[in-house]
Amino acid sequence: MEDLPERKFRPPKPLQEVRAGFTILGDEILGYQPMQRRNKVMHGETIIVGFRVFVKVDGVNPIKVAMGSEIGDAAALAYHHLPEEKKNDVGRSAARYITLSPAEFSKVIGVAWIAGATRSDRLPPTWVWVALGSDSTKAHIMTRPTLRQWIGTRLADKYIDSFFVERDIVPEWAAIGYTTDPGNDSRYLSLTYPAPRQVLSARYDLRPRVQDNRAQNSAGRDTGMDELSRKFDRLMEFMIEERKEVRQERREQNDLLMRLLPASPK
Repeated sequence: MEDLPERKFRPPKPLQEVRAGFTILGDEILGYQPMQRRNKVMHGETIIVGFRVFVKVDGVNPIKVAMGSEIGDAAALAYHHLPEEKKNDVGRSAARYITLSPAEFSKVIGVAWIAGATRSDRLPPTWVWVALGSDSTKAHIMTRPTLRQWIGTRLADKYIDSFFVERDIVPEWAAIGYTTDPGNDSRYLSLTYPAPRQVLSARYDLRPRVQDNRAQNSAGRDTGMDELSRKFDRLMEFMIEERKEVRQERREQNDLLMRLLPASPK
C-alpha cells in the first residue's frame, strides 16, 4: 500500500487580547457596518442589533465579511467606539462614491460575500474592496450595487469576474451549479462566472398555442413548430431576465437618490 502524501496544515492563529481595530485573531478590521432596526418603544429612534465587519486576511482574496459575534463581540464594540476619524463606516460612505468620477476607480483589491446566501435567482450580498486613484487613507469598501451605480453595471460585474479569474477563485454561485444568465455568452463583456438565473416554471409557459389539426399530418411541420416554440421560449426568458435587471437598476438608482436628498425638516 502506497503511503499517502503528507498533508500540510497551517497552524491556527492564537487568540489575542482585545485591541481596538483588530479581531480576536489579530487581523486588521478594514471597516464595519452597524445593523440597525427601529425602536418599537421610542418612536423614530433606531437601535443597533449587531455589526457586519470587514476583515483583512492573508491569501489571494484579502477580505472577508463576518458578523461581530464571529470576530468577538468585545472586538466589534471596541471598533465601534473608536473616534469617527479612526473607523470606517462602510454604509455611510456609499453615497460619496457615486458622486466621484468613474475615472477615480483604479482596481478591485478583494471581494467578500455572505457564505450560503446564494439563491437560484440572485447573487449573495457582495462587497467589493477597491482602490481609488486619489485617496488611500481608508479601505474603500462598497456593495456590488454601489459599484454598479458608480462605474456601470456591466463594467462592475466584469471587474469582479476578472478578479476571480485572475486569482483562480471559483465563487460560491458558480460552484453550486445553478442555471445562469442565458444572454451572457452573447454580450461583449461576457462573464466566466455569470449570475444565477432561475428557470421559468410551468406557469410561465409562454409558447404560442397553435391549434391546427392539419399540422398533425406532417411530421416535418411538427418538428418545425417544436423548434420554433423552443426558440420562442429562450427569447421570452431572455427578455424577462433583461426586464428584471432594468427594474433592479432603477430601484438601486431610486435608493441612491433618496440617500442623496437632504432630510426633510421635522
